[in-house]
Amino acid sequence: MRVFEHKALRRRTWIVGLCFSATLAACVQADVVVLTDGSTLTGQVRQTENGYEVKLADGSIKVLGKDKVKSVSIDSAIVSEEAAVDRLASLRRSVEFDSDLKKIVQKFESFVKINAPTRAASEAQTDIDLWRDRLAKKMTRVGTNWVTQAQRVEILKKSRASVEQVIGLIASNDINGASRQLQEATKLDPDNVSFAYLLGVIESSIEAWPRARASFESVSQKVPSHPPTLNNLAAISARFKRWAQALSQLDQAIVAVPNSSELLDNAAELLQMLPDSQRRGPVYARLARNFAEQDQKMQQSSAIEGRFRWGSTWVNQAKLDMIKAEQEGFEKKQADLESQYRTVNQNIDRNKSMIESNLQSMRRMDADAVYRNTDGLLIRRPVPDVYWEMKRDNDRMNLEMNDLDDRQRDLKKQAADLMTKVPSPPFSGFLRLIGAEGVPVLDLEPLPDSPSTMPSP
Repeated sequence: MRVFEHKALRRRTWIVGLCFSATLAACVQADVVVLTDGSTLTGQVRQTENGYEVKLADGSIKVLGKDKVKSVSIDSAIVSEEAAVDRLASLRRSVEFDSDLKKIVQKFESFVKINAPTRAASEAQTDIDLWRDRLAKKMTRVGTNWVTQAQRVEILKKSRASVEQVIGLIASNDINGASRQLQEATKLDPDNVSFAYLLGVIESSIEAWPRARASFESVSQKVPSHPPTLNNLAAISARFKRWAQALSQLDQAIVAVPNSSELLDNAAELLQMLPDSQRRGPVYARLARNFAEQDQKMQQSSAIEGRFRWGSTWVNQAKLDMIKAEQEGFEKKQADLESQYRTVNQNIDRNKSMIESNLQSMRRMDADAVYRNTDGLLIRRPVPDVYWEMKRDNDRMNLEMNDLDDRQRDLKKQAADLMTKVPSPPFSGFLRLIGAEGVPVLDLEPLPDSPSTMPSP
């Protein structure tokens, strides 16, 4: 994996033309833009990254792409020294954090051409000589300083030593010492991506999650496909339930480095902890597919070594056999409880049915025991003996029903207790961060004609 040197944000150059009329106190713009179609525009010109902006006399802004502009010129007769000085100061500020020496030289050459009659243009020529010398020496920017290739190598050697020291301090849990060492090292090499990563590790260790995320994001800008950084960003996103970001970041990590046990374990964890509402969409489907494909291969190769996936972790053959035995024991107990519960339910249903049948028969016997005699009087005769046998059966079955209800509640409690002991795959509920061992380290020898590069960690 190669990492390109950080490109600082380039400030835009403002080109401002000022002149003073002999009769007016207000300034008059003399910037003239010649378009490719032969027409011209006059006003206040500001150069942008993609072209020019021209503020016309009526205050409106005309935006022009570079392909629409043939040339930009200023009437030398009305160019003021004050305007040229302001322009030069603006130009110098615009290149403070620019790392492209060729473009810097071109900007100053353009300034000299436009402001040729002024003393500021002469001063700018000195700047051109300085920048051309840096270009010829293939110097690079380190923070705010420009250094030769040899100097850069020395800085990288010192930075490499500082990285090792910080890693050692983190390993010994001396977070304060690691932080102090990192602060000193950053003064020498402020744009070093290794330092940004280690800072993220330190901030994560004290749960300063927003700052840690910012540090890892700065690493990701310089090293777009660095798996430990992507993993750590995913872990932080998951902590704050930013599921889409976590899915995307972790998917990028396992694609960048396939078949990584550490990354796949986190993928298993993330897919398990996702709420049901997030188990849809292309981002989820992509991670689920890539995880399934890679994890299947890893399980096959790991099985040869006697390692088997169990949740988001791995176990050996002995542990797997124990888990299988526990599962079989659990399933047997569960089946036994279910069988007992069905039997109790059947007995309850049987008793309810018999009690209701007896009650119906008893009600009929009660009704048949009442009749009118020849005088029209209601006479009640004794019910048959079977009536009392049925009543005794119902009383017995009602008592039995109480016992069955107690048994049913006990079986439910046993089933609930058993479910707490079910051997299920272990998941921690959070993604594990990759610590200092995942730091990207700069090469000691930068390439002579290109930005510094970085190997895979």
